[in-house]
Amino acid sequence: MTRHEIYLKKIGANIRKARTAKNIKQETLGRTVNLNKSEISRIENGKREAKLTMLRKIAFEINVTISSLLDE
Repeated sequence: MTRHEIYLKKIGANIRKARTAKNIKQETLGRTVNLNKSEISRIENGKREAKLTMLRKIAFEINVTISSLLDE
């Protein structure tokens, strides 16, 4: 596994942790950031890279900082 893949998984895990702590479903988050549930799942599992603009939207919707999502 490359460093990039590891980093994507870590970002995804941070998103999932913050989302579940706020009791927000993948479907609900996806709807608010204009992605479907499967795309949110792919991001959380490190299978899809989210651009900075998307990370900003996700962070806003789950009320966390972008830096908390990127933190290793």
